[in-house]
Amino acid sequence: TFEAFTAYNGPRRPAFKKMNWLTIVDAAPRVAKISGASAGAQIADNIPYANIEQLRKGGMTVEGGAGMNNLFLMFNTKHKPFDDVRVRQALHYAIDTGKMVEVALHGHGRPSSSFLNEGNPAYRPAKTVYGYDPQKAKQLLKAAGVSGLKIEILSVNVSWIVDCLPTIKASWDAIGVETTLSPQETTAVFTKMDQKQDYQVVAAASNPNQFGLDADLIMHYNYGPENLWMQYARWAGDPVAKQLFKDMDRATREPDADKKKTMIQDYIDVVAEQAVLYPVVHNELMTAWDPGKLTGIRAQPYPGVNLLQAKWA
Repeated sequence: TFEAFTAYNGPRRPAFKKMNWLTIVDAAPRVAKISGASAGAQIADNIPYANIEQLRKGGMTVEGGAGMNNLFLMFNTKHKPFDDVRVRQALHYAIDTGKMVEVALHGHGRPSSSFLNEGNPAYRPAKTVYGYDPQKAKQLLKAAGVSGLKIEILSVNVSWIVDCLPTIKASWDAIGVETTLSPQETTAVFTKMDQKQDYQVVAAASNPNQFGLDADLIMHYNYGPENLWMQYARWAGDPVAKQLFKDMDRATREPDADKKKTMIQDYIDVVAEQAVLYPVVHNELMTAWDPGKLTGIRAQPYPGVNLLQAKWA
């Protein structure tokens, strides 16, 4: 519970005397908490796409913010055959991302065509775009000498991620890759990563927009020789990775804005081709609120709610 500081003398006077924040992981009780005449909350983020129309019919305003929020796959490159770039690429090509956007995201997303979302100022379609191509996926696996592959997807239990997992499983099963889904609490997944436990592939959510729109900063959050994510993927020692990190550092030091942008776009092409940690879809984050009780709400493209201009209606 937050309470207004009565001695505050700044320019933004508190609009609310008290705020009660609830953490509700499961989607159904979260939606129920803001639904109906006896709703126990006036606003919530991370609204499931399947509940949007239901909430709107009940008088709620539901809006989305599009940005860097994404479902990504991260491969353990020390666990064969995921050290082979062709295998990683094959598994991306195999995913029916159009179906994922339609069925799981109810149209509130796009298949990723770069590490960056299309609204980022530095966006350029990557040279390698993983359009749905199961035949190419099969060819890549054959070229890599891989058959009879069985995969367990270690996944966070974020509701919209869980909704996307069946499409990945169906897509991989369809190319002969027997797939098992293992969604778990986010803390459990990353405790395993921190303990350096073995795994094959992780599916999780990320949103670097919390750091802003600077593409170079976003990429350094995910890729770098001492980067936590690269420790999880166990890729930092790869020769391609070492060259990538040098190219990234050169882009960071480049003073000319246009040259810097091109250098960033060029090294993102390498990130896309290698597909060690790479988005599958970028999606909107949905916020719902009661317009009869709150005004000044703005949906935002990263987790949380924006109450900077909020007031009682």
